[in-house]
Amino acid sequence: MAFRRDALLAIDGFNPVYVRAGDDVDICWRLQARGGRIGFAPAALVWHHHRDSIQAYWRQQVGYGEGETWLDAHHPEKFLAGHMVWHGRIYSPLPFLRTAAERRINTGVWGTAEFPSVYSTGTRGWRYLPHTPVWMAVTLVLLLIGNIGPLTGMDAAWLPLVGVDLGDTNVVPVDYVAKAMDHIAHRPGLDGQAFHLVNPEPQPVVDVVNAFCAAAGAPRFATPVDRGVTRAGPLALLPRAVRPSTYAAALARNGIVQSVLDPLTSQLGIPAEVLGHTGFAPVFDSRRTEKALAGSGIGVPDLESYARTLWGYWEEHLDDSCGRDADNRAALQGKHVVITGASSGIGQVTALKVAQCGGIPVLVARGKDKLEETRAVIESRGGTAHVYPCDLSDLDAIDALCVQMAAELPSVDFVVNNAGRSIRRSLKLSHDRFHDFERTMQLNYFGAIRLVMGLIPAMREQRRGHIVNISSIGVQTNPPRFSAYVASKAALDSWSNVVSSELVGDGITFTGIHMPLVRTPMIAPTKIYDKFPTISPAQAADLVIRAMVERPHEINTALGNAGAIAHTVAPKLAFRVLNMAYHVFPDSAAARGQAGEGGTRESEQIMLARIFKGVHW
Repeated sequence: MAFRRDALLAIDGFNPVYVRAGDDVDICWRLQARGGRIGFAPAALVWHHHRDSIQAYWRQQVGYGEGETWLDAHHPEKFLAGHMVWHGRIYSPLPFLRTAAERRINTGVWGTAEFPSVYSTGTRGWRYLPHTPVWMAVTLVLLLIGNIGPLTGMDAAWLPLVGVDLGDTNVVPVDYVAKAMDHIAHRPGLDGQAFHLVNPEPQPVVDVVNAFCAAAGAPRFATPVDRGVTRAGPLALLPRAVRPSTYAAALARNGIVQSVLDPLTSQLGIPAEVLGHTGFAPVFDSRRTEKALAGSGIGVPDLESYARTLWGYWEEHLDDSCGRDADNRAALQGKHVVITGASSGIGQVTALKVAQCGGIPVLVARGKDKLEETRAVIESRGGTAHVYPCDLSDLDAIDALCVQMAAELPSVDFVVNNAGRSIRRSLKLSHDRFHDFERTMQLNYFGAIRLVMGLIPAMREQRRGHIVNISSIGVQTNPPRFSAYVASKAALDSWSNVVSSELVGDGITFTGIHMPLVRTPMIAPTKIYDKFPTISPAQAADLVIRAMVERPHEINTALGNAGAIAHTVAPKLAFRVLNMAYHVFPDSAAARGQAGEGGTRESEQIMLARIFKGVHW
C-alpha cells in the first residue's frame, strides 16, 4: 500500500501498537474518517512474504488475532457483537471457496481464537455454511465413508439414501413356482382351474430393493414421504385418479419424460421405460393356491431368506465389471495365474475373474472333480484354464507339481497363495491337540513357501513374477482363540517381507492381503459367524485382482491398521479389550467336540462383531 506523506502526518502516522498486524486496516479507517479516499492501482505489485514453516505460519496467524483485538478497541463503531458490520471478507477459512463477488486475500481457521474470526460474510449467511465446523465434519465423514469402502469394516451400509415410494410389486422365487406347479398338477380334481402363484402380500418396491442392498452391504433407501403420508389427511379424500402418485406414475410412463431421463438412467444400466413399471396396482387373489398347497409345506419364502443367495450368484457368476476394466485386462491378458484353493470360495471366484479379464487360471487344489467343474464354467464362457490337483500339505507332492508346471506352462506370471486351514480353539482346549498347530503350519506356511520356492527359478528366468499371499486381519489385531491360524499367517508375512528384498532385483514382488472375515466354507463350522457381518468371496476376489494389477506391498483394512497401531501404542489396553472379547465369544461347539448349541451372550457377540467388522472372533 502507498500513502501520501501529508496524509499520514495529518493522522499522526502509524499507531505503534500494531507491531504484528492490523496497521494497514487502522490506517485506512483513520484516513477515511478524515475524509480521505483510498484508491486501487491495477499496476501495483504486491510482495507477500512466504512462511516456510508451520511455526512461522502459526506466529503470523496469532499476530492477526492480536491485531483484530486492537482494531476492536480503537474502532468500536466498526464492530457489532464482535463482528465487522461492513460487507465482504478479508479472511476466508477455505481459500478454494473464493468467489468473484468477494475478493479475499488471506486465510485462517473458523472459530479459533488465535485465528481471524471477526469478519462477517454480510447478509448472505448461506454462503458461510461451508465454512462452519459442522459442515466440515460432515464432509470429512462422508469422504471417509466414500473412500474407505468395504475394506474398512466401516462401510456405508448404515447410511440411508433418500428414496421415493414406487408402489408395490410381487416377487416369488422360481423354485417356489416349480414346486407349486408340480404339486398342484398332481392333485386330483383341480383340472381346468386357474392358480395365481404369487406372494399373498405384495411387497413395496423399496423393500425389495433394500433386501438386495442389505445382501450387497450397500446403503438402504429411506422413504420420508411414502403412501402413509400421501394417502393420509386431505389426500385420502381425493379420488385415486387425481392423487399426486397417479400423476407421478403417468409422468414416468410418458415418452418425452423417458427420453429426458434415459441418458441418466442408462448410466446405471436401467432403461428409462422401466421407471413406468416399477409398481403396479393389480392385486392377485391367491386364496385358491393357498388352499391347494395346504399341508404340502410349500409356501412363498421371505425375500430376505434368499436375497443373499441370488446376489451372491450374480456377484460371482454374472457381474462382468471386473473384465470390462481396461487396467485389469492390460495386467492379466494372456497371463498364467497359479491359484491354490481354487475349488471353492475366494480361490474359485478369483479364477473366474481372472478368466474374465483374459488371464489363464491355473487351478490347484486337492479335489480334481471340483477343479474340473470350475474349468468347465470358464471354458463355457470362452476362457482357458488348467487343472493341477495337488495336496498342498504334502511337500513332496508340491515339488512334483512345481516341476510339472515349469515344464508344461509357457510362463508363471502370478501365484496366489489362497489355500489355507483355519482353526478357532482356545489354548485351554489345545494342550492335547498340538497337531492343530502342526497341520495349520504345514498348509498355511510350509506348503505356501514350498510352492513359491519351487516356482521362483521359472520366475527368475523370465525376469518377472508376482506372488499374492492371502493373509489375515488377525495378524494385525491378534484375536483370541486363533493362535494356530494367526501364527501361520504371521510366519508367511514375515518370510515374504524378508525374501522380498532378495528377489526384487529379479523382478519378483509380493503383496500380502490382510483379509477380513470372508463368507467361505472355511468359517462354516463356527455357526455364530452366520450372523456376523462378513465380506463375500467376490469382494475378496476383487482385492486379489487389485493386488495383481497394482502390486502394492500390502492391502489392509482401516480396522486392521487401527488394531496394529493399538498394539504398538497401547498394548496393555489392546490386550484388555481382546480379553473381554475372549470371554464374550466362547469356544464353538465344534471346537469343544460337542453338538451345536445356542450362545448365552449372542446380543453382545453380534454387537462387538458389528463394531469390529471383519475381525475373526
